[in-house]
Amino acid sequence: NIEEVAFPTLLASQHWHGIDSVARADGSARIALYRLHGSLFFGAANKLDVLFSVQAGHPDVVVLDFEKVVNIDTSALDILTNFQRDLSHRGTALVLCNLAPQPTSIFHRSGFAAHVGDVNICDSLSSALQRADQINPGGGSTP
Repeated sequence: NIEEVAFPTLLASQHWHGIDSVARADGSARIALYRLHGSLFFGAANKLDVLFSVQAGHPDVVVLDFEKVVNIDTSALDILTNFQRDLSHRGTALVLCNLAPQPTSIFHRSGFAAHVGDVNICDSLSSALQRADQINPGGGSTP
């Protein structure tokens, strides 16, 4: 299962230091956050493209929170790889957080982690949001 997290709700429920640019001046999302639940197989992973394609505008950063994902299969890995490639072509960065051992292992063995970049794989949601806040439009980072 994949759920989009609304930032006003998230920010109101937690105190996130220094993260204040989740939306652009026009109100469109600069950072989009999705929480993934359960095992990530083909059907669930395929929803990522659908969720992203129906958004108005494109965020600068997509954060995927894997806290509730215990394992993924190779078909889901293929979809995530294509999703990351599509995001990159759109100038959108991908940040991952809260990876369990099995997804971490498959991401590193497959080379997916290298494409995402170690700096974009975070231990916690807080650090992922801080990382996302540092990414400028077009996928670049601030110094």
